[in-house]
Amino acid sequence: MREFHFILKRENLDLSEIMIWIEDEITNNLERVKALTIILKTKGCSYRECVMCSYYLDSHKEVKDKEIIEQFEYAINKFKDFDMVKIFTSGSFLDDKEISKDVRDYILKRLSELNLKEIHIESRVEFITEDRLEELKDYNVVIGLGIESFNERVREVLNKGVSNEEIVRAISLIKKYKLTPKAYLLIKPPFLTESDAIKDAIYSGNKALELGCIVSFCPLTVHKDTLVEYFYKKGEYSPPFLWTVLEVLKNVRDGLVRCDTSGFGSLRGASNRCKCDREIIEKIKKFNLTQNREVLEHSCECKKLWEVFLETEKRNIVPLNRELTLTYQ
Repeated sequence: MREFHFILKRENLDLSEIMIWIEDEITNNLERVKALTIILKTKGCSYRECVMCSYYLDSHKEVKDKEIIEQFEYAINKFKDFDMVKIFTSGSFLDDKEISKDVRDYILKRLSELNLKEIHIESRVEFITEDRLEELKDYNVVIGLGIESFNERVREVLNKGVSNEEIVRAISLIKKYKLTPKAYLLIKPPFLTESDAIKDAIYSGNKALELGCIVSFCPLTVHKDTLVEYFYKKGEYSPPFLWTVLEVLKNVRDGLVRCDTSGFGSLRGASNRCKCDREIIEKIKKFNLTQNREVLEHSCECKKLWEVFLETEKRNIVPLNRELTLTYQ
């Protein structure tokens, strides 16, 4: 069960008041632990061009090193009895423009004093370099990479600005330093039909596992002020069905696989638009902690609507909006 501490509104934000929470997690060795998640307020992602992301809108123009350290100290002193720390920003922990080397060194040194099982961070691929990984080599760090898909064309339309070659290089470099690469993969990027999205996610998951990554699937949630929201409002994009998420999780190859449940059950997130949403969400959360695919088995009459939607899309040139497609079926 999550325990939340919510941020203040952005315009009144005290940088010591950040979003932090404790939740159950599993390590790479499948050991169940308490994980502290910290979302630091920073200058934000320096790239800011991915068509589905608006996290940079929550960033600040100027955040001093001292203020980031104050946020971090506030977070780790807020809770006790955790064995894992996951640090997120609006961009990349390894980007000097967002988190300076001095701040990274401070954070890692402090975390080393806590006898943690794992430390999780995120970074864009271009910041995975020898010098930055040297900073991390003495710690048990998992580095999340926003790969989204191993299909070059899909990443091009997402405007990710990174190639398969660069991704494979980064993964290899992380492994060279005895660290763990984690692949963040989208379920249902824009411009794909539901069926193609299933195939893309399974293919990408299998590829990531083959390369030695752990996998975190991220069913797309429609963010404010993004190109995806533009198509969503025009009725030309729908978030994935939860049936789609289950299909991906049940068919990807064996390996450590998780699925983010943020936005599940909402209009802008993965949902079946059915009372079974809550039950499926709980099953996915249980799968995340047990890695037992049997818990993903589910039955509900609404599955027929999903199957109709898949078949209807196959007869059309472009992906459909589910609300328009299913109204009179």
